Amino acid sequence: SFLLIILSSIITLVSFTGVLLSISATLSLTLIAYAIVGTIVTTWIGRRLVGINFNQLKREADFRYGLVHVRDNAEAIAFYQGEAPELAQLRRRFGEVLQNFDLLIRWERNLGYFTSSYNLLVRALPYLVVAPVYFAGQTDFGAITQAAIAFDQIFRALSIVVSQFENLT
Repeated sequence: SFLLIILSSIITLVSFTGVLLSISATLSLTLIAYAIVGTIVTTWIGRRLVGINFNQLKREADFRYGLVHVRDNAEAIAFYQGEAPELAQLRRRFGEVLQNFDLLIRWERNLGYFTSSYNLLVRALPYLVVAPVYFAGQTDFGAITQAAIAFDQIFRALSIVVSQFENLT
């Protein structure tokens, strides 16, 4: 499905680039820079999330192993009065799970904040870039709407990485 998303993005990019370039080359360059920065930041946050998710799975598995160990050796633990050390070990493992889960939630929040801001700021960007050209009398009002539509289509085509990470959160 990712291959189809990439193919669709390429077709959209080719279709709307000419329209946007004919209206404003500055807007086209702004869009490319914005998409590159957004992709880099999202990739950086996402790379950190991969390691945190891996650690979460590892710590949860370690905790489950501790629970199974206690269940399987309950008689021996009770016979040798080892409840306190086993309980301390289970609490330590569970604490590690909670600590990593807290870290995971914070990084997912950061990713959510960034992708939401990234997608909201882009709505005003074409108007801010094309408005001076309109007020200078170099283009008509309809070009602003055309620029906004072409900008949005190209933006979505260039922001594949950001939108895929946004769908994960």
